[in-house]
Amino acid sequence: MPRDINRKCQNCAIQWATANAEGRDCWVKETCRSRRSYYRNRSKRLAQMAASYEPKRRQPVEIDIPLPGRQRSTMTAQWVQYGPDDKVHALSAQVFDGSELIATVKPIHTFGVPQGQLRRWTQQTRDLIRLQYGAEFRGSIREPRELCPLCREADHHDELG
Repeated sequence: MPRDINRKCQNCAIQWATANAEGRDCWVKETCRSRRSYYRNRSKRLAQMAASYEPKRRQPVEIDIPLPGRQRSTMTAQWVQYGPDDKVHALSAQVFDGSELIATVKPIHTFGVPQGQLRRWTQQTRDLIRLQYGAEFRGSIREPRELCPLCREADHHDELG
């Protein structure tokens, strides 16, 4: 259990200036400065701790991208999985209007990403594509790991550096 608040020290910290408090008979050089700081800043510290426990709420972002001359009914989307058949190295998505590629979601590496976080990302991606383009996902394609845009970009930077 935490120690009870010393009301005498708390009142001294709030009501007395340091120069005046040092002259009081209760002043203890080794402990009073830190206690005074603790009691003066206690409410701020408690508020920060309470705020850190509250879940962070994100404001929903509303995106409206007009697609002139396109009918939403012809829009489809598919997942792009980079890596061998038994593993997923990176994940992306593509949106098509008929057979024309009109949008690509930036790929993410899946190594070290917890499965729950990956599920949330895929659900958010699916919802965003449905909202923006009215497209439904119609399957997935597999690409070799060597075609991963993130790895190719990193290799390109290594060659330049």
